[in-house]
Amino acid sequence: MYRLPVWILLWLFISSLVVFWDVSFVLLRPRSMKGGDLFWLYTPYELYIEVDRAYGDLKNTFVISQSYLNILENILNFIAIFTHFLHSPSSPLFALTGLSMTLGKTILYTLMDVVCGFCHTKENSINNLILFYIIPNGMWLLMPFLSIVSIFLNFFKPTPKTTKNKKKD
Repeated sequence: MYRLPVWILLWLFISSLVVFWDVSFVLLRPRSMKGGDLFWLYTPYELYIEVDRAYGDLKNTFVISQSYLNILENILNFIAIFTHFLHSPSSPLFALTGLSMTLGKTILYTLMDVVCGFCHTKENSINNLILFYIIPNGMWLLMPFLSIVSIFLNFFKPTPKTTKNKKKD
């Protein structure tokens, strides 16, 4: 039976914690933004909403919608972790589903900015763009992609066949 590698389990766990924090920031806006009573929990977002203006736009329905999808994605990630420790063969399928959602959503989010002529990110210096947008979003592309590839390669790995040795008399 295929077992998820530790690095995938760590990614699922750590990324899900970060994403739950992100979901709460988005769904609690404007309380989570500067001037709000919950801002103290989200101070790094003060810089991020300057880099990615979509996050500061309270009327951006895609940012809100993807946050709701993030909840489902994280539930799948935690089910994958839980079923892994139960030695369930379904664990890789839950992981694959959650990781595919992460990858697809991140590609879509990035493409939306590209298609609108970088309308949410074009005001940045190249340093800010690289440090606070490309590198972090790149992690959300790279890690799910590598995880998906790893799981797929193991699905197609030959497994030894078990045969009963019958003695002929």
